[in-house]
Amino acid sequence: MADSSEGSLPSKTVLEVDESSAFSTPTKQQGEAQQARKNFTAGDLILLRAANTVKPWEAPYGTANGVMKCFDQIARMCSDTPTFVKEKPGTSLRTRFDKLVKQFREAERASRRASGTSEEYEERDVLLQDIVQQMDGWKSLREEEKQCERAKRDGIEASGALMRRLAMGELEDEL
Repeated sequence: MADSSEGSLPSKTVLEVDESSAFSTPTKQQGEAQQARKNFTAGDLILLRAANTVKPWEAPYGTANGVMKCFDQIARMCSDTPTFVKEKPGTSLRTRFDKLVKQFREAERASRRASGTSEEYEERDVLLQDIVQQMDGWKSLREEEKQCERAKRDGIEASGALMRRLAMGELEDEL
């Protein structure tokens, strides 16, 4: 019988996250790197991990309650983490999340204009990149759905107009 460690896959893939570590405090090395940035805190990682789990951008569109319920759930997840700075409401976390995404998009745009050298991503950048890609994917899916609905509506409208013209033409022939 072959050794079970030979040729076997690791018990966790790269994408799987241990439940207990999903919202844990960042490592000391990450903390030191973050202290260099005044606009980024260890709590932001916890917020981003929770947002990546809840996916508030997939909340029902056009209803503030859908999005805010997601951020209230994120607030509960963050407050359940003992290392999270303090209990914050969902509205504050939504504002912070939006700010982090906006800063990341601006930094990404600026780096595209730069020389294009490969850089090491911190966990924050990886999380934000994943979140932004998911948000953009969700947005494009919604746009495609809207476009299909518009095309369907336009087709129905055009066929209705044709039916009206045909009906009017037949009436004129009878008179």
